[in-house]
Amino acid sequence: MKICLVNNLLTPWSRGGAEKIVATLAEAIIADGHEVVFISTKPVKATTPPPSGSTHYYLPSHYHNLNKWSYLSRSLWHLIGFFNYRRQAILKEILVKESPDLLITNNLVGIGFGLGRLAQSLNIKHFHILHDIQLLHPTGLLIYGRVGELASAPAKLYQRLTRASLGQPQAVIVPSQWLLNEHLKRGFFTKTMSVVINNPIANSSEKVDHSKNHSVFLYVGQIEEYKGVRLLLSAWADFLERTKTEAKLIMVGDGFLLPSLKLLKTPQVEFTGRLQKEALDKIYREASCLVVPSLCYENSPTVIYEATQLNLPVIASSLGGTKELLSPDYLFKPVLSALSDKLVWANKKRSELVAPQIKLINSKEYWAKIKKYATQ
Repeated sequence: MKICLVNNLLTPWSRGGAEKIVATLAEAIIADGHEVVFISTKPVKATTPPPSGSTHYYLPSHYHNLNKWSYLSRSLWHLIGFFNYRRQAILKEILVKESPDLLITNNLVGIGFGLGRLAQSLNIKHFHILHDIQLLHPTGLLIYGRVGELASAPAKLYQRLTRASLGQPQAVIVPSQWLLNEHLKRGFFTKTMSVVINNPIANSSEKVDHSKNHSVFLYVGQIEEYKGVRLLLSAWADFLERTKTEAKLIMVGDGFLLPSLKLLKTPQVEFTGRLQKEALDKIYREASCLVVPSLCYENSPTVIYEATQLNLPVIASSLGGTKELLSPDYLFKPVLSALSDKLVWANKKRSELVAPQIKLINSKEYWAKIKKYATQ
């Protein structure tokens, strides 16, 4: 088979978990003897990366710089995207030229949701993988305390446009029941087969003992407001004041807030910036607990799967699909007092903490599950 994989961000502009999932899925598909074609975006003025084996179409997009635009400019950009007929013509040209047996779309902001309806009009089998709520809200984010935004008039208009553009894929693949339910109750995928599959993770037989005499808390992710990093630092300062402990907090990742958070000089905090896999795995092994303090409703955070693989306990905000991965004792309301209390609890119980009890699957198993539906 020839499979076309589509995600708005891929190497060298990868940022988060969706890109990791697409990359591992591609590896499994190629290892299974199939051909892969990629479609993603690049900054408007960026040079197209050199060929790397598989055919890869990089479409220029302002998506990469949206965080620098005003709210009004971003809103207009999203709206215009639904009527970008030139982009639709380019996508049609690619699909006609490559003629894939299966199109698997992921995050489509910056590429065009109309790719779904286009594939269906060309009788190309189409699967869609959900990673967040970008079909429901242009930011792809649902922030704690602002759930009502999804029912606003602009959001409902946006949802009508994304529903019409994406059409009805043959299958929608999603790692959390929560995320699927959020779409179903808003009229998405009424004629689509729904498949809940855990996100894939690379194989590892290594067993790590994290029951140390000291506490090393770890944050891994983008250094952005919606990820709860400012909340974490405030709760951390409160935690230190309450416990007088020598515990350490390591924050891995980069983002808009990184320079300003460094200037706060919060005690016993180390910022590492973004790390490559080998260095990140080393820090995972040294940690005693991962903290996921998101202010947004996460789908199924990749970092929790990575921690599970290395037997690392996790405490996290009790929002979205995260609640399906952790037991209640390891969850906290995303407010300062609750997070501070959970840090105190995790520090005190560190010798008793256990890693999440998630059934992990590798990329080969993930692809096998998808292929089963693709060949029906």
